[in-house]
Amino acid sequence: MNHTIQVNSKIITDLHTRIHSTFKNRSKSEEDWQAWKDACAEFHQRYDSLAFPGGLEQALQKLKLGDLPTAETAICFLEIHPYFFRSQYIATSLTRLVKKIPLPAHLQRRLEAVLEAARTRKRHPRNA
Repeated sequence: MNHTIQVNSKIITDLHTRIHSTFKNRSKSEEDWQAWKDACAEFHQRYDSLAFPGGLEQALQKLKLGDLPTAETAICFLEIHPYFFRSQYIATSLTRLVKKIPLPAHLQRRLEAVLEAARTRKRHPRNA
């Protein structure tokens, strides 16, 4: 699961970068305009399935229902702390939903470790 999340994070970042690189030239020709439109379309088409294993929207719905396998994947996502377009928003949503689920002790310990790591990051930002 860790590998999948990390690979998908890189793909999202690459797709997002492609949008920005094609945006710069989009007014130069019809071909450049189409390249930008294609980059945007691919990003939006693939984002949900890449942002979270099994699809982000489906995962959020499952978490609302208390699905433990999805909660474990969410905790894995939070442990990895991937960085890509909207990943911090996703992490916040996952955290809020997972905290509402009654978790077995081993998952609760992992979640508490993730929350402590997040508090530490806030106290010691990377760019300080």
